[in-house]
Amino acid sequence: MAHCPDLGTPVRKPADKTGFNTQPRKVDEWLEGLPRANVGECARQIFTVLTSTNRQQFKYRHRIHLLETLREPVAFVSTQMRKHFIGSTFPLPERAHQIASATRELNAGMATGYKIAIEDLVNSSLLMTDNRTLLTLMHRAISYMTQVLLISYQAYSEFPAETWAALHRLYAFAEQKKLHRVPVADEQHQHINKSTVENEYVRALLLFLSSPYHLRHGEIGNVHINLERWFTHTRLRNFTGKEEKGFVIDLDTDVPPRVMALVDTSAARKSWRILDTESIIGVLKKEMERSAETVSNTLITMGMEDAALPQDLLAKLINAWDAQTKRRFSRTKRNEPVRAAVGMSAIHCGLLRQTRADNAAGRVFARHGRALQAMFADTVHFEVQEVKDVNIEEPDVWESVFNRDVPADRGNLLGETPTKAEDSGERQMDMGTVSQECKVDGWTILNESAGGLCIQCREDCMSRVQVGELIGIERQAEERTHWLLGMVRWMRSVGNEGVEAGVMLLAPNAIPIGIALSVDAASAKHYQRGLLIPGSAASGNKASLVTPAHPFRSGAIVNVFFLGKETQARLGKQIANSGYCAQFHFDVVSSLNRRAVGEDKPDDEFGDVWTSI
Repeated sequence: MAHCPDLGTPVRKPADKTGFNTQPRKVDEWLEGLPRANVGECARQIFTVLTSTNRQQFKYRHRIHLLETLREPVAFVSTQMRKHFIGSTFPLPERAHQIASATRELNAGMATGYKIAIEDLVNSSLLMTDNRTLLTLMHRAISYMTQVLLISYQAYSEFPAETWAALHRLYAFAEQKKLHRVPVADEQHQHINKSTVENEYVRALLLFLSSPYHLRHGEIGNVHINLERWFTHTRLRNFTGKEEKGFVIDLDTDVPPRVMALVDTSAARKSWRILDTESIIGVLKKEMERSAETVSNTLITMGMEDAALPQDLLAKLINAWDAQTKRRFSRTKRNEPVRAAVGMSAIHCGLLRQTRADNAAGRVFARHGRALQAMFADTVHFEVQEVKDVNIEEPDVWESVFNRDVPADRGNLLGETPTKAEDSGERQMDMGTVSQECKVDGWTILNESAGGLCIQCREDCMSRVQVGELIGIERQAEERTHWLLGMVRWMRSVGNEGVEAGVMLLAPNAIPIGIALSVDAASAKHYQRGLLIPGSAASGNKASLVTPAHPFRSGAIVNVFFLGKETQARLGKQIANSGYCAQFHFDVVSSLNRRAVGEDKPDDEFGDVWTSI
């Protein structure tokens, strides 16, 4: 009789007459009656059944039938529920956070059910175990535990304790039974028809090693789906002590994989395994080479996991799965309160406020600030149509079809200049002048390195942030306020403590500008908010422009409103594109000699202002 590992399943009691009827015929009737049109109620009923049956004793074959028939409904409701937290800004609204937790618990309930079925199957086998059924159950359990990890990453929250311990034990059990490399059919895969227990286990390992908290929502889902194409290009083997690089997995712990360079290999045990990612990195490099042109990161790909992978995402994965990658900078602990603005619009306004307040900047910047403020201070108009017979009900946690609240201050993320509506006879509402107050919140710097910061925003923080967004950090130094410009590289929800974010520093300061594509007369006047990052002779960094992610591209001619006049520039090499903003080198083409309203004469070119910053 085989010995089943401890999989951390709950205690089960015999079912009473009031419990769920697990007879296959009754299960099928119940499934037929699920209210698919009401996704919230459908999810609630599935969750209730999973919770109750995972605490009941009944025939393992009945449990397997229940779980296998639940796979499609669980996938359906999970997809619908994901729509309400994937793509949301953080910290998540309470309802979105509850939906994310409920989605994870649905998949965790499926994983628990399969683990119970494994225990019951093994413990009921007196002589021979049904290895084919056991293999399928282990494959399913690992797959659903990977879903639990994926949803945790998509919600930027910590994964449940003991998840890795159960994953390691299941894989070790499959190894022991010599079933880990036997293919299993799975109709829920998108790119392949079959995979092995080892494949699914490696998928979980690589998903963790992809630095998921550094990825945007759409990117995390993309990686999970495309790992079906890639996980066969890895090698998982016993640790021999001769390896020079790779990722170490200890099957006797609750610890995820670690890069070998950071592990004391002298303490190696028989439970150690090595994941070799050299081949998969080669595959990713070939995919980048075959790409005819760079696929830009855009917010449009959110939720479209089968979309073509952007080259910068492939580059992130190559870097993350390189076992030789190490942290370049040491970190210094801090507990420093600061103020931060998230997004181009808020940073632009904050820099203008600093420009007006900073006497050291002189009259040149003061005039520039007034002109920019006038440029982006148009009155906003909305057309209003009467809507009748609409009943609005308050949704509950399981309501997966509801209108998510969109904060009013997020509506102009890219900083586009609102245009005044023409008089068309329609009713219009004048909402007044757009406020130029910088929308900032209190954050705390937890630690700092030469390349970035780790900051925390408390639960009552009003800032809404996503990976890839610009962030401006207002810091006090020697009785003078200055702004650090950075980009959010990773996030993690820390419960009641709010949100932690890792910030990659882009520049110690920036200058607010207006920028427009110079395609025709109409587009040349359509200014958007942008930032000018000064060059540094000491570091050798060239000056660059930070623009909205669209529609700016390398080679484009743009009009830059700077220091009271418009200057024409050609965008050079694209340094980065996060989907929220892009950064370019540039060359000045010419000055348009178009004076700003209220100015008597043009100011000097770019080179005259660097010492004033």
